[in-house]
Amino acid sequence: MKRVPRPKIETELGTEIQCSRCKDFWPADGEFFYTARGKLHPWCKACYLNDEKVIQKAERWKESLRAARAARNEGGVREVVPAHAGFVEERGTHG
Repeated sequence: MKRVPRPKIETELGTEIQCSRCKDFWPADGEFFYTARGKLHPWCKACYLNDEKVIQKAERWKESLRAARAARNEGGVREVVPAHAGFVEERGTHG
């Protein structure tokens, strides 16, 4: 089966391509479409961000970050130790 090329139009803004989801034409750049491996995603950013699967994926990611942060903070505040503990003794203080 042959792939059908995405509809394009030329405007005063330059080349615009059609979002395959909402069917609106948008400028063919990173402001309106996500890119991967040098190619534009078939959906515009607005359609992509409103997709239920993308929303769920973002929520799972946020939850994993919250869990990691909670695990890190579980031990309470930790003492900050310089990379080289003997640094102050070797160098002395300036005064």
